[in-house]
Amino acid sequence: MILLNQSRFPLSFLPILTHRIVMPIAREHRWLYPIDWRELSAFIRFGRAKGRCEHCRRPHGRNVFHLGDGKWWDEDAVCWRDGQGRRIRRLLAPMALQRVQPGLIGIGAPPVLSTTRVVLASAHLNHDPGDNRSRN
Repeated sequence: MILLNQSRFPLSFLPILTHRIVMPIAREHRWLYPIDWRELSAFIRFGRAKGRCEHCRRPHGRNVFHLGDGKWWDEDAVCWRDGQGRRIRRLLAPMALQRVQPGLIGIGAPPVLSTTRVVLASAHLNHDPGDNRSRN
């Protein structure tokens, strides 16, 4: 069940739809996309990418800790990763970072840990909606 507001766009902020983000294709651009765009998008996001961002490897639908500079905590691998998904070895775990006492000799203030919810989306890498090859 999708509820529509008066402008006929799906309301993704209603409590019954919090598990789903609805991103409509602009009416004037719909003819550029194939009829099965939702299925193609789902196949790329969850089949090929296995539910993770292909750029940074963040998992879909989860809240992740991040430092604001691209570094984020991967709970599955129990390590920090950079913006390209590579492992970072020299940072402490998030709970250890929160316990660090600022002001001691050799220890600076702890980094601020923010949380972000990850939602995967599909995009055409060459910005051509008519090019639906899997590598694009």
